[in-house]
Amino acid sequence: MQKAPLFTLLLAAALFGLSIYTVYQQYSTNAKISALEEKVAACSPAAPTKQEEAHEDEEHEYPLGEKMGKMLYFTHKAGLAGKYQNWELAAFYAHELEETAESIIEAKVVDEGVEVSKLVASVKDHIENLEKAAKEQNAVEFPKAYETLLRNCNNCHVSTGKQFIVITPLQKDIEGQQFKK
Repeated sequence: MQKAPLFTLLLAAALFGLSIYTVYQQYSTNAKISALEEKVAACSPAAPTKQEEAHEDEEHEYPLGEKMGKMLYFTHKAGLAGKYQNWELAAFYAHELEETAESIIEAKVVDEGVEVSKLVASVKDHIENLEKAAKEQNAVEFPKAYETLLRNCNNCHVSTGKQFIVITPLQKDIEGQQFKK
């Protein structure tokens, strides 16, 4: 008869030990979860301040520099194609230039108080003249239209205080594309 109380006593001790172990594990797990939550909170951005929101808006502004870079790229390619009287290619790039200008015009871009879209609209006629000369395969008018376009681009840069941006005709061909017909 002594075996039953001894067995009960051992069983009670085992259960007590198991419950203490479970409580310890729960406490340990909660501590690990809290530590992980702190690490995640440290890595997560807090709600943006007004200054951060303003900076974020600046980052999502119209990509004017990229668009102007595309205009320069298409202008140079049209000029090279026209130089070699590759009229189909010259007309293609003049048209791409016109589309890029139109996207700037439609965006109604104002940068540092300058109405850039209106200025781009003022050179659109020169772009159209370049495209027209290419489509007409006019070897006399094309270089004139090209020079007039570059001069007007540079005049815009001067009028906006960006006189340090000077567009010139390419002195050599762009590698990686054939412009000679």
